Amino acid sequence: MKTKLIIFLAVVPTAIFFDLWTKALAVDNLCRPLGEYEGMASCVRPTKVVHVVDGFMSLRYVENRGAAWGIGRELSPGIRTGIFVGISGLAIIFLLYFLYRTPAVQRLLLTALALVLGGAVGNLVDRVRYGYVVDFVDWYVGEYSGRWHWPTFNIADAAIVIGIALLAIEMVVGPRHEESPAAED
Repeated sequence: MKTKLIIFLAVVPTAIFFDLWTKALAVDNLCRPLGEYEGMASCVRPTKVVHVVDGFMSLRYVENRGAAWGIGRELSPGIRTGIFVGISGLAIIFLLYFLYRTPAVQRLLLTALALVLGGAVGNLVDRVRYGYVVDFVDWYVGEYSGRWHWPTFNIADAAIVIGIALLAIEMVVGPRHEESPAAED
């Protein structure tokens, strides 16, 4: 149990902290808030794009009102927020359950689940606070407006994707050996 707690306490709060911190930096540095908008601070008009690596990566403020790739953004704000907060809440409950049930010897699986959980919580905080998720990492190949352009994302999204990749690796590699529950620490 000690190993599980260490992984949980190291990964989940770290993912949440860096996600919320970088989103705050994006709001402060990539847009000029235009005051209160429907009860929340909003950057209706981004002020700049920062080109980090020409031809590959920029930072720009985006308010993602939908799910991944903007899915569901056309729904009314009340329905959209309710659905996405509900789905996020259920996902968090399932992740906590799987974290609890996963044997401590499966450290890769525990880390993967903790990353997905941290990312889910980070995006949930935005949904509850603003009604949308702040995205700011913009990847593309070639010209900024080129045809190979990945949807803008944030640290929570990156944690979720890395966690899912680790889950896939765990599925392929699998546990190296079976241990009894008494062997867990």
